[in-house]
Amino acid sequence: MVKTISKQIADYFNQKLDLSREETSSIDYGCQVIFYLLIEIISFILVSSFLNMFWPVTIALVVFLILRPYAGGIHMPSYFLCYIFSLLVFISIGCLVNLVSIPAKYLISWLVFVFILSLLLINKYAPADTAIQPIKDPSRRRKLKTISLLIVICWFLISLAIMFSFANYYNLLFAGSLGLLAEVLALHPLAFYVIDKYLPDQD
Repeated sequence: MVKTISKQIADYFNQKLDLSREETSSIDYGCQVIFYLLIEIISFILVSSFLNMFWPVTIALVVFLILRPYAGGIHMPSYFLCYIFSLLVFISIGCLVNLVSIPAKYLISWLVFVFILSLLLINKYAPADTAIQPIKDPSRRRKLKTISLLIVICWFLISLAIMFSFANYYNLLFAGSLGLLAEVLALHPLAFYVIDKYLPDQD
């Protein structure tokens, strides 16, 4: 349905503006991305609210999405698999945050661990591109890696500031760290190997 609606929108603009084939394809693809993103956002909000984990899931997702465009990571062979996998990951994060209460002395150790691990993985593997969308320009790769590292440093400093200022938000800090962890683990070659080996390509 999404592909059909997107194609109709692209064809409409093509008829009105006499676009090239490339421009029409770009509008088609852009509409699909917007529709799929709206579906994900709405379903994440509904499911996380129903399960009483809206804020942990939202914080984890925000941290993940801020870093994702710069650091890269694995891509599923189809939107459906991506949607199901993402939903399972972030709902699992919400469940874990609701079940585990971390005292301050352990939380800061955990944040430091995630911070150092993230810096190491980003420095070694980011930007983790794919064969379909490779990033070949060395200067662009350096820029994306630098931005990724700066994002992680900012996350760590903000987390520490919140931790020492507001004691009621430890669970959300934990959620944010899990969102970051999910993204940096998606950079590792092992993640790409598992996807390539066990999930067949789909059109």
